[in-house]
Amino acid sequence: MTWAHPTWLLALVAVPVAVALFAWAAARRREALRRFAGANTFADATARQRRWQAALVVVALLALAVALAGPRYGTQLREVQQDGLDIVIALDISESMHAEDVAPSRLDKAKYEIDQLLDDLTGSRVGLVVFAGEAFLQCPLTSDFGAVRLFLEAAEPSLIPTQGTDFNQALRVASQAFDVADGNLDGGEARARALLVISDGENHEGGFRPTLSQLSDEGVAVFAAGVGSAEGAPIPVLRQNRRVGYKTDRTGQTVQSQLDEDALRDLVAGGAYYRIDRGTSDLSEITSGLARLDRGPVASEQFETFAEQYQWPLAFALLLLIVERFVTIRRRESELA
Repeated sequence: MTWAHPTWLLALVAVPVAVALFAWAAARRREALRRFAGANTFADATARQRRWQAALVVVALLALAVALAGPRYGTQLREVQQDGLDIVIALDISESMHAEDVAPSRLDKAKYEIDQLLDDLTGSRVGLVVFAGEAFLQCPLTSDFGAVRLFLEAAEPSLIPTQGTDFNQALRVASQAFDVADGNLDGGEARARALLVISDGENHEGGFRPTLSQLSDEGVAVFAAGVGSAEGAPIPVLRQNRRVGYKTDRTGQTVQSQLDEDALRDLVAGGAYYRIDRGTSDLSEITSGLARLDRGPVASEQFETFAEQYQWPLAFALLLLIVERFVTIRRRESELA
């Protein structure tokens, strides 16, 4: 046998204290009757009932102390169900995300904000899609945030040779990620689903609205976050993670990359738009937006645990207190007679 709250066993001290108090009260009562009626005529017709009353209260206190300590005996199988949502994060890793108008760069800032966001998504499953001119699933939906962070750290523009910003490809791959995850569910439980697109929105391709409508019809809430500034910044050219210059156009002019918020707001469907700028970020507010979505079961786990037995001494204590009241009533009836 084990105890859930062993410190409550200290309440057993109340048992001898109660016994001492009852004994003291009985002695005072006998002394008062002896003085009132005299030694030869002393009689206490209710003494036996009082002793029973005291015994019942003392044993009830003992049972209550044991119940509060939470006795555990034997084992039982329990199932814990974890509720949450499925959220796919689509991260733009085009070359323009290396622009440094948001320190240390747009891409690094986006990674940092995603890493912070994961701390607020406990109980959910998260997947990662990376995209530029093409898109692919970097990490399928999982509750292992350590794996998500590992794949997030590895996300770089070199992973995708085709540059640009094709939102339609990102939406399509995200939709496939949701379909695969739903196919792996036991019993096909429904749950809330959300897509977060993080990008600077520049040089985006058109034609994403049919895919966006399909996602919306399937119950996926689409959020968007813009990273960058309206003033923009040149796009660094990196060699072995070292800047060797800035990207230029055909005329030799340095290309200035700017945040296109209008393009990102067009992606929103059932969600909201957030801004990631110099030193600040609204992305933490997405948790309140996600909280409005109906969460469903994500996972369940069965495990053995000690069987709680507190209900038996508690019921015994209540029974004794009820019986004590009847003894009191009988005593009063005898006194009236």
